[in-house]
Amino acid sequence: PGSALKPFVYALALERGLATAATELPDIQVEFPDHRGRAYVPRNITHTFLGPMLLREALANSRNIPALRMLAAVGVEPALRFFQGAGVEGVSYNPDRYGLGLALGNLNVTPEELVGLYAVLANRGITLPFKFFVDQPARRGQRLLSPGTAGLVAHILADPVARTPSFRRGGALEYDYAVAIKTGTSQGYRDAWAVAFSDRLLVGVWVGNHDWRRMNHLGGLAGAAGAVHRVMDTLMPHHRPHESVLAEFPAPAGYAARAICPLSGKLAGPACPHSRVEYFKPGTEPVESCRWHKNIAIDSRNGLLAHGDCPAQFT
Repeated sequence: PGSALKPFVYALALERGLATAATELPDIQVEFPDHRGRAYVPRNITHTFLGPMLLREALANSRNIPALRMLAAVGVEPALRFFQGAGVEGVSYNPDRYGLGLALGNLNVTPEELVGLYAVLANRGITLPFKFFVDQPARRGQRLLSPGTAGLVAHILADPVARTPSFRRGGALEYDYAVAIKTGTSQGYRDAWAVAFSDRLLVGVWVGNHDWRRMNHLGGLAGAAGAVHRVMDTLMPHHRPHESVLAEFPAPAGYAARAICPLSGKLAGPACPHSRVEYFKPGTEPVESCRWHKNIAIDSRNGLLAHGDCPAQFT
């Protein structure tokens, strides 16, 4: 499933208190030692780096390096237990099987299993066993995430501003109503995925060749997101039409809103050129003001630092 597994790595980090949506995660070149002591040097699909970014933007932009950092903090085995608890069969606990590549989607899943994972986010952290027949008895779900964590990840996946610059505005990922969506592309472009959910529908699409041949650079965005969009737009008017459609997902209930610096993730200070609102589980809010931005006195005659003897008209 490629990047389609990333939201759950971040969800586990949020659930365990290892990060907040404003945790700074540098998207820079890094080496990870594997269990044999060899260096693993991952790359982003664009072969570029975006530098320092916060967790919200790292997930929304689907950057590889921050996701690997999060899995290193969470641990591969706890993540595997989560996926298995959410219905993914065939999980192997062989230490050579996945490694940190699990964050980039090297766990085999079926479309049904992947949609089942996203049902946990859509169903406020509880698994949603599927029914395929009207008279099939309903099974009770199992809680895997808190409502706050599930709601925050959904809020991030529905945030079109957070997806920039990796995903352009107005494309197949953007809707006229609240939709959380994530795409995925397997190595070699053999599988293209997109999974999305609104306040009442959950749609998943897989595109690929049944003999596992590579596609011609057709990934989740170009190959599957458009199909999900058409299915969602077609069915939404007919499903629970008596209920008003959510224009945007609300922030998790009880979470605190804070104005933060979008670069450092700390409370926005007087020198920060921009700020935005982020949501925090009570007790995890930042308490320090941003120290990344400062007002510095400059001598306008030469562009250098202004010293005490610099005349006021040139400072």
